[in-house]
Amino acid sequence: KRLKVEEMITSPPFSTHAHAHADENDSIDLPSVPVAELRGHGDGPIHIVRFTADGKYCITGAHDRTVQLWNPTRIDPAYRPPPPSANTISNDIHVSSSHISSQEYYGRKLQPTTTQLQQRKEPPSALPMQTYTDGHLHPIHCIATNSSSTILLSTSDKTLLATDLITAQTKQKWWGHEARIEYVACLGGSGNEHDGKRNNNNNNSTIGEEVYATASYDSTVRLWDARSRSKEPLMILDQARDAVTCVAAGGGGGAQIVTS
Repeated sequence: KRLKVEEMITSPPFSTHAHAHADENDSIDLPSVPVAELRGHGDGPIHIVRFTADGKYCITGAHDRTVQLWNPTRIDPAYRPPPPSANTISNDIHVSSSHISSQEYYGRKLQPTTTQLQQRKEPPSALPMQTYTDGHLHPIHCIATNSSSTILLSTSDKTLLATDLITAQTKQKWWGHEARIEYVACLGGSGNEHDGKRNNNNNNSTIGEEVYATASYDSTVRLWDARSRSKEPLMILDQARDAVTCVAAGGGGGAQIVTS
């Protein structure tokens, strides 16, 4: 139901760059301090979390058949944290009510020390911005955005949905897989594969922006044209002999497609 967002010690918060494992003696910056929790999904686990291409927002897909958009750097003013325990909060911090506002909770008079926060393990709640439910009839296992962070790609079992990230209106749907979709990608360069950077010198980057790829347990990858009203895939890649769990475009959205 919740996720913790941890901050890099020296790198900018919410960096999407992966860090390789290193020995204990190696100097490497790893997430260590929880800065926010994503609270708000219903019963069941959160299956996936992704950052938008610009790194400012994140989206989560969960078992409750919803996708949520979050601002992890801002505090949810509507969230009411539980009252502090006498075992973890010193006597000089006084709380007069069992329900307090976030402004009071995070104000100077009620602000606990870093040690007390670590003891309570109660990081602040991130700001929820939008909930997407239209067309989601099954738990959400994969999500993505395009490089301009305007289109949300989500899957509901064997169906791919393209949703306007701002208005939450469903733009298109595609179906045809014979088993659950395990991965979705925008071949034009979503934030997940290309850190939101677009190659303006590559004429294929704009074209690829309108082509989506889905990988499925049915051992196929299907390409979908967002510019067409046709529900038929552009191409079906069926060379795999087992479930395909990942797909990415090489060459800045060119013709090379890598699967695993």
